[in-house]
Amino acid sequence: MKLRRTQPALQYSNEFEVTALDDVSLAVLRANESEALILVLCTGVSRRVDLTRWSAVPRNRKWEVVLTTEESQFLESRAPNRTSGVEIDTDDGPSIRFSPPAAVILRGYERS
Repeated sequence: MKLRRTQPALQYSNEFEVTALDDVSLAVLRANESEALILVLCTGVSRRVDLTRWSAVPRNRKWEVVLTTEESQFLESRAPNRTSGVEIDTDDGPSIRFSPPAAVILRGYERS
């Protein structure tokens, strides 16, 4: 609910799109002129999701992680010595490597 109140793309968006990226990954995009939010959900086994292949993803944006379900606040327990199974590359357009099933929210805003 806090995201809904604080993220402009969730309050007003002129762009909304949902796509199945592959057989186990889904993405939802909401965007306006100043920012974009992308939710990526992976329900299957290890895989890399390259969002630059999705034409709806705005180009020329700086991307940052808003949250991931691998953050400690969302986990009931974690096996000892287990590290996060989500690796996010925001430098060359967004791409995400999932190890266990997880979800990620990214925010993209115009480069200054």
